[in-house]
Amino acid sequence: MLSERGFMAALIKISEAISLAFHSLAILAREPDTPMSTQAIAEALGASSAHLAKVLQKLEHQEFLTSIRGPGGGYSLAHDPGTIFLKDIFEAMDGPIGNQNRLLDAPFCEGGKCLFGNMLASLESQMRDHLESTSLNDLSRSMGWKSA
Repeated sequence: MLSERGFMAALIKISEAISLAFHSLAILAREPDTPMSTQAIAEALGASSAHLAKVLQKLEHQEFLTSIRGPGGGYSLAHDPGTIFLKDIFEAMDGPIGNQNRLLDAPFCEGGKCLFGNMLASLESQMRDHLESTSLNDLSRSMGWKSA
């Protein structure tokens, strides 16, 4: 059985790093002012702390996170979770979404007629709209978590 992160990666063209970024930031959005260690986030996600550390460092460099060193330190959100959208996270990790950076993990039909008509382009557009309009607060609410 696929984990939630594995299912998302199989359904859409999304790297493990983007999946970790989405899930890590969603966890941090539950308590946006409370730092959380890399190890604690990795345990919550069932992920490699070494790989997660690289993702969190990139998110800090892209100014989504702030870090506090020392005992009781860790990462916390640098901005209100209502102002951080999935599209921003995706693009910070993987570059702009466009013709060369598609969301579906399937090529669109080239020229001529496609058996699926415009369904794939429509799905891609719906997914892009979802990423543009979904904030970390929205994720927290949809998961039944405390909203900031």
